[in-house]
Amino acid sequence: MVFGLAGCISSNSVDQGEEAVLIYQPWFFGHGGVEETPVQTGQVWTVFSTKVLTVNVKPYLIDERFDDLITNDNNPVDFKFHFIFQNIAGKTPILVEKFGVGGSGRDWYTNNLREAVRNMARDFTKSKKVFEMTTDKATVDEMQLRVAREVNALLKRKQIPVKLIRVTVGKVFPPKKVVDASIATAVQKQ
Repeated sequence: MVFGLAGCISSNSVDQGEEAVLIYQPWFFGHGGVEETPVQTGQVWTVFSTKVLTVNVKPYLIDERFDDLITNDNNPVDFKFHFIFQNIAGKTPILVEKFGVGGSGRDWYTNNLREAVRNMARDFTKSKKVFEMTTDKATVDEMQLRVAREVNALLKRKQIPVKLIRVTVGKVFPPKKVVDASIATAVQKQ
């Protein structure tokens, strides 16, 4: 009987910087769903029908790459946004239940923010000329501030329990084909 019961119980450890969210999936008795209180650092014992999902509460990076966005003067540019987010400790069950946190831990971003961020970048790029985007630091700073402000507003409006720590824009440059063509033209002129 002891061995039979031992087969129904499992142990999971929760490391520092993580919280475990318990998802009950009973087969016979009780009700299913997400436990409202996350398990902090330590050991958690569960029955076989309970899923344990560990969620990172340390800052993490999400990159969003943009290829061939067209500027105001009809030139394509490439760049990346580097977002540093942090899941709010104690609120991870809400993040799992309402916004989706899968194995990568970034599903909430894909499900709730990604398209809005892509539209922000497209709209901003359409309002600037290629020269401004590639050489003017003030333009890149303006884009960073605008995106940070809009992402924070979205997080607040949708009540997503995640904090935006920082957004930076990687180097803005024309696609390799355009750079290669410019180099070839310069060589021909010389």
